[in-house]
Amino acid sequence: THPYYGKIAVFNNRVGSDFSTANVISQPWDMYAGEYTLDGDFWGPTDFDITITHPTPQKMYSNIMSSIQFLPNGNRLLCVGRWGYIFEMTPDDEIVWEYITPIAGATPATQGDTLQINQNLTFEIKRYPTDYAAFTGKDLTPQGYLELNPNTEFCEVLATHQPSKYQLKVYPNPANDLLVIEWEKGGKEVVFQIYDIMGRKIEDMTATGGRKYLDISHWENGIYLVVINGEEVQRVVKN
Repeated sequence: THPYYGKIAVFNNRVGSDFSTANVISQPWDMYAGEYTLDGDFWGPTDFDITITHPTPQKMYSNIMSSIQFLPNGNRLLCVGRWGYIFEMTPDDEIVWEYITPIAGATPATQGDTLQINQNLTFEIKRYPTDYAAFTGKDLTPQGYLELNPNTEFCEVLATHQPSKYQLKVYPNPANDLLVIEWEKGGKEVVFQIYDIMGRKIEDMTATGGRKYLDISHWENGIYLVVINGEEVQRVVKN
């Protein structure tokens, strides 16, 4: 049984002037009286069971729409409606992945575009399991990319596990000011590219020696992809 079974999860739009939260509520139901309990002049509860915020609180702000869903693995799936910003987060507040709805005013946006508030309004997000009954007999073959000029470099799904050629490692993860990149075959020059979650290249460099120290203090908070020689990828979170 899920730990929050029978409780109410809400996206709390208007918490502050520049951030929202998600909350879990235990509804105070009196099973004997058959009604919700009144605490003085107010219907309970007086507090939330838990409050969920983004590691960067201002990235999770929308005063309308939006949603939260608790997933079977314990993670939380959230949609920040006015920004079309969707992300999955662990109970330890680690961002698993982020996604920006690439539709601006009913028109596909171009990969790398910076969308402004209300351009890609997204009412809510909900994940369905692959065995969801409504999918029975339906063709769920992907029909292509939503955005224009998509970056396909990180979208190939491998049918079998491929041995790692470079044993690429990045740490600490999450990182703050300094990122360490390590790889094998350190005697040969390698090329690194680093992309943000929008697919924009923010770093392009060469290195030797099997280890690189990188100052990331100027990066915005978020998820980044470190690519070595266009072959292997590691994800790192900047916070």
